[in-house]
Amino acid sequence: MADCQALLARFPDNRAALQAFLASAQAENIQIAAHDRTGRHFVAGSLAYSESLYDLIAFLAVARGAADFLKPGDRGVALIHDYLWAEEGERETVAAIALAGPGKSGFMSSTDLDIATESFEALVEAMLEGKDDPDFHPRNQLDRL
Repeated sequence: MADCQALLARFPDNRAALQAFLASAQAENIQIAAHDRTGRHFVAGSLAYSESLYDLIAFLAVARGAADFLKPGDRGVALIHDYLWAEEGERETVAAIALAGPGKSGFMSSTDLDIATESFEALVEAMLEGKDDPDFHPRNQLDRL
């Protein structure tokens, strides 16, 4: 845990940490940090996948911090899923955290992991095909938030 804290301490805030996580994707078509057109959903992440437990813990810590900004009744999910590197049929969700406002979070049960993953499938397919999703355009809005 101390190594994870040291990793996160390199960043002045969660935005900077998220920018670093996104930069690790190396290709713009496999990363996103945007609100949808309705402004109700914010999606941030990349299809790059780290097998380092430190990276996974750091990402979950930053994502969990988003719950502090949610209003009562708001919900979200932070998901780690190997979309890119696993063979078809071998893809699995490594972890998912349910976020609720204000400031509530907890790991999702294994039975809820598939449901959480399904909500991202269409966006992931568009990203892998190099298509822009009109609901999340432009794809990187992090500097505007």
